[in-house]
Amino acid sequence: LEIKNYPLDLYNDFLESINLEKINYFSYPDVWAALYLYFNIHGYPSYSDIKEVIIDEAQDYNIFEFELLKKVFTSSKFTILGDSNQNINPLNKYNSLDEICNLFNAKYIYINKSYRSSKSIVEYTSKILNLKGD
Repeated sequence: LEIKNYPLDLYNDFLESINLEKINYFSYPDVWAALYLYFNIHGYPSYSDIKEVIIDEAQDYNIFEFELLKKVFTSSKFTILGDSNQNINPLNKYNSLDEICNLFNAKYIYINKSYRSSKSIVEYTSKILNLKGD
């Protein structure tokens, strides 16, 4: 019995079992699950020398991904930036940014002034897309 040690080997065994071709890379969504499995089998790395983790476009991460990052960077402070109205992945829908804050026992600061576009553009776009601030 050969014991697989690498996430990609396990992933390829899975792909082969469902009659898909082996690959030399993970698809982005699958890398998080593979890391989770690997870390739970072999232990989580510790990056205690990393003082600050900055995540931009937080709306494109899901709670599972945040949880995994939190387990790897246990000594780090997190600065998380995002806009729930700019979410490009419908599976990462947050009812509120409080969901992320609760995970990190933190608070969020709502910035209501954009320096990337004018107020009229934001209002018009929000009306068309039926969006409201978080």
